[in-house]
Amino acid sequence: MNVSNALKRLMKEKGFALIRRGKHDIWRDKSGIQIVTSTTPSDFRTMKNIEASIKKARLKTNSKR
Repeated sequence: MNVSNALKRLMKEKGFALIRRGKHDIWRDKSGIQIVTSTTPSDFRTMKNIEASIKKARLKTNSKR
């Protein structure tokens, strides 16, 4: 499985939907959290970095409530 397919699966598992595609993919979940990823991720740490971004965004959103 390539990184792009793994990214799509990860985002779907985390509850994100693809909003827009261009040079970057824009993902948004039901609570309005938005994550931007490269359309062609190539770094070996891509998945870990995206998971960390999701975690930080959700913590930040929860702390505002």
